[in-house]
Amino acid sequence: KVAAFLGRTARSIGALFVLNVGDNFYQYGVQSAADPRWRTTFQELFGQETALTWYSMLGNHDYKGNLDYSAEPPRRRDPPGVGVEAEMNHTFLPSNRNWCLPAHNYTLRVAAPSFDVLVVVFDSQAVVRLDPDADSGAYDGPTVPAPEDQLRWLEDTLCDARR
Repeated sequence: KVAAFLGRTARSIGALFVLNVGDNFYQYGVQSAADPRWRTTFQELFGQETALTWYSMLGNHDYKGNLDYSAEPPRRRDPPGVGVEAEMNHTFLPSNRNWCLPAHNYTLRVAAPSFDVLVVVFDSQAVVRLDPDADSGAYDGPTVPAPEDQLRWLEDTLCDARR
């Protein structure tokens, strides 16, 4: 019902795209770029209702795909390519029709008839590691940007946008 409502609304307002704001695969993310959840949780539900591009960002539940919850305590999965990497990798599959999450951070410039806007997609989850009380095991790994790099990217991007 939600997908059908989204499709009807998108068509009635002439939506150009969907801005998907994280927690894309609740509760524990996806395990690969070809995980069956792409079909059952995304394409069969939302892909049938709208052919729009889904510009996506990461949330904490997407990062939970990085962990193996069958272990106690949960531990990082090996090899790489699971969780957030899987969501980014899916963007580049030839079979992908409408998912877009090319990197932890990216920008999207939208030119509409009456306005232009720069959408800044920022992976704030990686910055969680700056909080000493945060349970940040899911955010550790070789492909997760350092919090300082994340904040520098955001500052540079916003400063460049003002020029």
